[in-house]
Amino acid sequence: IVQYENLSVVKQKVGKVTSIQALLGEPKQALERLLSTTIAPEGSGKEAKLIAANERPGEEAYDFEYILTLPNQMQIHTWSVAALKQPPRLSNQPPTFGSTPSSLSTSSSSPSSRAAVRTSPSSSAELFTMTFVAPEASCDEMKVKTVKTIVSEFRVL
Repeated sequence: IVQYENLSVVKQKVGKVTSIQALLGEPKQALERLLSTTIAPEGSGKEAKLIAANERPGEEAYDFEYILTLPNQMQIHTWSVAALKQPPRLSNQPPTFGSTPSSLSTSSSSPSSRAAVRTSPSSSAELFTMTFVAPEASCDEMKVKTVKTIVSEFRVL
């Protein structure tokens, strides 16, 4: 069996929402709903085991971790971040600039490209989801530590 790892980032407009909690609910309930309705619904032959579902303090982001067992008994370990980005507000204040916590960044390092852009009040919030998957059989201690570091550093600026 060929086993692959994958890292993906998806961005979607989610309309006008006040917070990630208003959009998804509490972290554990959000992940349980995702697992039971989309990833491993009843009758699919898949089984999902929730490992962690946490809100990041001071951020509009949730960290998720779970293991998916496929019908052929292969297990896939998944780490994911769901982060909400609100559209910049119209104001008379000068634009603010983002900061990059590490070399992993979702924006350009040029200050002019990081400036907050004034947008119309009809702008939609965006949900960014970063997900890393790997066969559980390949998840040694070093890989898990590396993946957890990458996931913890993911930010939407």
